[in-house]
Amino acid sequence: MAHAANFPAADFPLANAQAGGTAPPAPQRATSRVGAAPSNAPPASRGDAKSLEPNTTITGGYKLIRLVGRGNFAKVWEATDARGERVAVKILHSSHPQANKRFLREIKVVRSLPANEHVVQYVDHGVLPDGSPFLVLEFVVGFTLGQLLSTGRRFSEQAACSLMLQLCRSFAGLHALGVTHGDIKPNNIMLAKSASAPSLPAPNKAGKEVIHLAQVERSSLRIKLLDFGLVRDAQGLLKLLEQHEMLPGKDFAEELDVGMLAGTPEYIAPEQLIDARREEHEPALTDTPSDVFGLGVVFYQLITGVVPWPFEPDSRDPEAYRHSIKEYLGRRASGERPECPPGTSQALWSIIARSLDPDPKKRQGDALALFRDIERFVEYGVGVPANLDTEETVLAYFDAASADVDKESAPVTAMKQLPAAPVVPESLAVSTRRDPSDLIPAAAPPGSRTMMMFIIVAACIALGVAVAFLF
Repeated sequence: MAHAANFPAADFPLANAQAGGTAPPAPQRATSRVGAAPSNAPPASRGDAKSLEPNTTITGGYKLIRLVGRGNFAKVWEATDARGERVAVKILHSSHPQANKRFLREIKVVRSLPANEHVVQYVDHGVLPDGSPFLVLEFVVGFTLGQLLSTGRRFSEQAACSLMLQLCRSFAGLHALGVTHGDIKPNNIMLAKSASAPSLPAPNKAGKEVIHLAQVERSSLRIKLLDFGLVRDAQGLLKLLEQHEMLPGKDFAEELDVGMLAGTPEYIAPEQLIDARREEHEPALTDTPSDVFGLGVVFYQLITGVVPWPFEPDSRDPEAYRHSIKEYLGRRASGERPECPPGTSQALWSIIARSLDPDPKKRQGDALALFRDIERFVEYGVGVPANLDTEETVLAYFDAASADVDKESAPVTAMKQLPAAPVVPESLAVSTRRDPSDLIPAAAPPGSRTMMMFIIVAACIALGVAVAFLF
């Protein structure tokens, strides 16, 4: 169960579960974002984000139909555009200056990301008459992964891998820019579903219902990553592009994350807890491996139905809540490692355990690296070796191990090529992260090493003869 975190100011000055998008209490029979008929009331004319009602038409001709999500800073509405097409409109309702800055960051990131079938797509953005910004996104028909897991269902290893491969793809553009999502959790992952696809089986009253790969494929479930309200320019590329006017505005110029902790407790990486206490002059540890940690928690939850570190505080008493969250975060910051769940193959567990390593340097470096590990497991049934220091070692290990494997015997799950990062002038001397595969030399043809040594030796002998002849 996910909880909105209000961490003690003395220990963590500010924390927030997310900047908009938490689903309101679900109506009966509701596992979908569709179904409510628009009101027949006459159109309203309001420009105040806090007093918007169904059937209101806002700037840009978007007609609000019903509220489908509510967070601490923003609300999400189902709406129709001027052509009658369904869209989702996210409207900031908080007047806090930081909330406004984070909302503008979200708009910039969503606009900048290349088209990705596994990311909710940007449509438009604007400002209400009272100055409140809003973001228009594609309307996704389906349900959240959190809603599905709350029914007690869990996934077979193959089905979990299928969904995780999609989820890793959703991070391609984000991690290519060196940006972290910052709030990975099942409630921010939509399972888009076509209207003609069959429903998943009802929960088994005698125990947890295990969803298998065939059921996932028949149900045509497609991952859609939501809510970029806590994005972080971890590697400073967007800030640099803004400074040199390659991106408009200065939305990433200010450091908003010093002395703050934002996220959902069960999915936060240990280094995010450390960064919450850092001073402004100290470098941040949060980077793309922090997202990998959140992905690892989701992976664990898919196959077990629970998170590795449950947090169930007594929220009725504020003092008891503060004590429980402080104790919980202290335990998490200590680097506690989860044990392999019963019935989980050691090969798959080696991949999940690596993503949950307390040391970010020992995790997969980004979502692409995690994708490759899962893909190898799906194709060859192998995991990752223990005690590896770098991703390059992992890739080199499997390149050698799979050299004798007939690669045509198993279908390859191809990941779309990462979109290219924005072009930066050479004069800026930007330090960018290389694809790990670029660091591994291609395997040499058989016998080429012997031939190379022969050529080198022959050249040395010839050089020696020439020197002796001349002198």
